[in-house]
Amino acid sequence: ERFRSGAKDGGNAWVSLANIAAVRERSGDVPGAVEDLSTAAGIASAPSDQSRLHLRLAKLLVRSRSYERAKSVLGYALELDGTNHRARALLMELEAESR
Repeated sequence: ERFRSGAKDGGNAWVSLANIAAVRERSGDVPGAVEDLSTAAGIASAPSDQSRLHLRLAKLLVRSRSYERAKSVLGYALELDGTNHRARALLMELEAESR
């Protein structure tokens, strides 16, 4: 509940949504976690934060076997922050596996 009230707070709402996503993921609600991370990434103001959130989102998508969507999300993460080495490594791994 505290996360939800924080999610209504302007500038740091994305942090609360990312935390809610983590709780949902741990409870097995992967679709809900995907939705919350997507929303959080959309409202985070710094491109580096958006990129990290997209990486987390891609990891959930991989767990859900949504590989093509994960690759797309990782590509966008790299557009936002080309120095996101973890996103680049995961994208390269997924591309290598799809060959």
